[in-house]
Amino acid sequence: MNKYNVKQISLFQFIFIIHGAQLTIGNLSLPRRLGETAGTDGWISVILGWVLAMISSFFMIRVMRRHPEDTLFDLALRYLGKWGGMGVAILVLLYYSFAGFAAFFSLLFIIKSWLLLATPTYMVAGLFLIPGYIVIKNGIAMLGRFNEVIFLISIVLPLLLLLVLKEVHFYQLLPVLKEGWGPVIHGVTPTLLCFLGFETAFILYPFLNQKEQAMKGIFIANTLSLIVLLEVTLLTSAYFSPEEIVRYQLPVVSLMKSVQINFIERVDVLYLSAYIMVASVTWMTFMWSAVFGMGKLMPGISRRMHALFHTLLILFISFFYKPSFPESVNINYWWANFGYVIAYSLPPIIYLWMMMTVQYVRRRTRV
Repeated sequence: MNKYNVKQISLFQFIFIIHGAQLTIGNLSLPRRLGETAGTDGWISVILGWVLAMISSFFMIRVMRRHPEDTLFDLALRYLGKWGGMGVAILVLLYYSFAGFAAFFSLLFIIKSWLLLATPTYMVAGLFLIPGYIVIKNGIAMLGRFNEVIFLISIVLPLLLLLVLKEVHFYQLLPVLKEGWGPVIHGVTPTLLCFLGFETAFILYPFLNQKEQAMKGIFIANTLSLIVLLEVTLLTSAYFSPEEIVRYQLPVVSLMKSVQINFIERVDVLYLSAYIMVASVTWMTFMWSAVFGMGKLMPGISRRMHALFHTLLILFISFFYKPSFPESVNINYWWANFGYVIAYSLPPIIYLWMMMTVQYVRRRTRV
């Protein structure tokens, strides 16, 4: 019997949670980072990043299919023993906690820089932490329903971006590969951060009520994120010149300033406000994963207490830590490097280790 049968999620919720975890604030600055590395060929880097995310997702689902009732924390203890498994489980727990921390404070930086300049950081943090705590403490069912609602809101954002089509000049993207493959390959690195979030499938899989559809679900989630990233990359690259795009912290928001609607004075503020609500899903999903992991490692403490601990810790940090633009870039840099290990390297490593273990057991059985 599946120990996670009590509260399961549908395939659509599985897709929306993973896709929502990938809609970080970093997506708004991705065109600038691609402009610095790949130039107008950054859209090719986005596709290559999606390919790497799908390869890692493939290994992840292959691993989970062999142990459909286990999460990554259970698999670590199963294959690495008590101490080795505990070490990996703690590393994964730290990753989910740090990812939630990085996503949350990147969000705070954008709010403080663009919308609420004079509001104290801790007050902004508290406004987001209260609903976040409610969602996280109520578990996977609440998180799934919350993501369904947010997905419906997020549909409006790509449509708003299409309003700039009459202002863009796609000939600026030509010729393709004008500087060769080197800059394009170099540009894959920043795109990998934007696809982080699919690794939450390591935790979500046992809750999925249609496990045979997991590969399809993670493919759809990654592809939805690919469409969003391609849209913002192509539109900003075709609107701004290669020299101009690197001057903006958030090229996507700057792009929205050119949109004019008679009954809306600042479309960019409207767009950013809606995107902030959508990006809130990212830190909530990672924080829920961290709370779940703490529950596995310290089962004697209730999930509500773990959620309260994380919430109060972030609120306490917000009294002293006021992220600037360089600090926001730095924290996302460390998140990306941590993610390269957990999201992109760990799934194939676990799969190979699992296959080697299975082969070893078979040989011992024959002997």
